[in-house]
Amino acid sequence: MTHSTNNTMNIAITGDTGLIGTELKEYLRDNGATTVSLSRNKVDIHSIIELSKRLSGVSTVVHLAGVAHNPNASHDDYYQGNVVFTKTLCQHIATANSRNLCNVTKIIMISSIKAMGESTRPGEPFRHNDDCEPEDDYGKTKLAAEKQLREVCDNAGIEWVVIRPPLVLSKKVRGNLGLIQTISQKGIPIPLAGIDNKRDLVSIHNLCSVILAAIKNPNKLREVFLVSDGKPLSTPEIIEYATKTSARRAKLIKLPQFIRNTLTQHQHKHGLLRRLFGNLEVDINHTSKTLNWHPRKEP
Repeated sequence: MTHSTNNTMNIAITGDTGLIGTELKEYLRDNGATTVSLSRNKVDIHSIIELSKRLSGVSTVVHLAGVAHNPNASHDDYYQGNVVFTKTLCQHIATANSRNLCNVTKIIMISSIKAMGESTRPGEPFRHNDDCEPEDDYGKTKLAAEKQLREVCDNAGIEWVVIRPPLVLSKKVRGNLGLIQTISQKGIPIPLAGIDNKRDLVSIHNLCSVILAAIKNPNKLREVFLVSDGKPLSTPEIIEYATKTSARRAKLIKLPQFIRNTLTQHQHKHGLLRRLFGNLEVDINHTSKTLNWHPRKEP
């Protein structure tokens, strides 16, 4: 087995061809690291020998891969893609370490705030050590995958870090924000003006920077970290963000008050209504203190 003999950070990444993975590779390289792809078209993680060859000289693995929000995905899709994949990856890294085929000392898993739940009460943000109450298959399997990571790493003496981001903002708007952008381009009014809620988000830059902070931290980390831009936005502000670079900005109008009251009263029954009208705040004080990290203020 060969190991790096200089001070270069050698970081392996699963899911490095995705939106976050692509940005993370560039960010790490800009900050002096070399990256190794663990994408499924590059390596068969079920082969310990093949995996260990990719991990030669690697000290840290960042685990991004998994099944995200997909309306066509079944519970088994989420379970296999998140829980089973994470367990297999961690077990095979531990086995390769024990055979002196590689020397991975830290695994960082990018989970999701949905592992904790769908919403928060006003003035009561999620904290890193709160009890978790995920509601959908995605959140439940992310939490189960975290458990597999912790158990395997603790048994193998590998450091582990779990990072739970809320909605990630990037230049490539997608999902519901992409839909809003499309509607705005057609000039269709969006009846969401005047909503005074608070939802934390995180820019792709701040997510990458907290990952780098966790990589470089010299302490023996076995921690869960929450991350955000540090300033929650209301639904109208999020819509303005999604369309600020568009040729046509969003046209927001107010719903009649009685309709808003009805929707707000029933938001607990429908995930989309909660995302539009409800709160989702996270407390990043533990992250900032432990990693000496602070989010960059986004424009």
